[in-house]
Amino acid sequence: MKTVIFHDFFIDIGGGGKVVNILSKYLKAPIVTCFYDKSNLSTIQNTKIFHDNSFFNKLKSIRELKLIRTIYFFNHKLKKLKNFFNENFDSAIFSGFYSIYFARFLEIYKIYYIQAEPLSYIFERENYKSLITYKYIYELFLKKLERDSIFSFDKTIANSNYIKKVYEEEFGIKVNKIIYPPVDTSKFYYREPEDYFLLVSRLYPYKRVDVVAKVFTKIPSKKLVIVGSGPLASYIRRLSQRYKNIKYLGKVSEKKLIELYARCNAVIYISEKEPFGLVPLEANSAGKPAIVANEGGLTEGIIPFKTGLILDPPYESNLKEVIENFDKYHFSKIDCIKNAKRFDKKVFLKNFLRELKN
Repeated sequence: MKTVIFHDFFIDIGGGGKVVNILSKYLKAPIVTCFYDKSNLSTIQNTKIFHDNSFFNKLKSIRELKLIRTIYFFNHKLKKLKNFFNENFDSAIFSGFYSIYFARFLEIYKIYYIQAEPLSYIFERENYKSLITYKYIYELFLKKLERDSIFSFDKTIANSNYIKKVYEEEFGIKVNKIIYPPVDTSKFYYREPEDYFLLVSRLYPYKRVDVVAKVFTKIPSKKLVIVGSGPLASYIRRLSQRYKNIKYLGKVSEKKLIELYARCNAVIYISEKEPFGLVPLEANSAGKPAIVANEGGLTEGIIPFKTGLILDPPYESNLKEVIENFDKYHFSKIDCIKNAKRFDKKVFLKNFLRELKN
């Protein structure tokens, strides 16, 4: 069976991009995407990627233009190639918000692997406030397009119970299956803690990285290491210059990141309504506990008081209390690693291949 994968864009690779990359390599399936920044994506080398190589690819840093171009690419430009995909492939996997617009034009077997909340949810978030009122653009132009595209799929698979519930309530569809996203547990290893907490995230307001950093400004005896990039990078950098216990590393290599996981006390990840969250499971893969928010799909991967802690709001005060008293908690590296293996990429690929064949 020849499969092709459609994904919005590869600029900074997040959890969704990692999943697409794993599927692509296993299925030997090419990826079709709008924007692609090879310089930032060493982890997806040896993957066959077809992308929009027009002049607009140079303007991907301008959010409004990136949005408009991605919609045009999947809803109009690729339409000219629908016969090529229908004749040369047996199935297609879609991931993202905008790639699904092309699904309406395909006659082959189509699966939508849902890895995020609906587009309307995303446009409500703070990082999408702009000169353009995204909410109205969605209502006027994208809402019907999104709905029609979703109903064109042969099968929908959600990456968590949380996402399944959201889509069923929002669109009135029946999500066929839940398959949790994979973590490559074989890459990680355990080392004795070196007395720091780790935050790995894209630096956006909805990720609550500012909340975590603020907590550590009030606890100078506790160290925080932050890895990631995004709009809040300048703010985090200034904090790290002002407070000696906060260290901002920006982007790091995969080898360095794995080492940071191995030597930390715990990973903190309290993102707003996270669809699932791979970072806590990467922490567990290294034998380390994760501190997560009690919302979204984050609670589905963590066993409370065994492989991590689940925080209730208010997050700032409750996180501060947990960090100050962290020595009172006891976690087994064996329990953490065992939990992570439930989500290993071998389990994911076995489950996904079964759905693809069916």
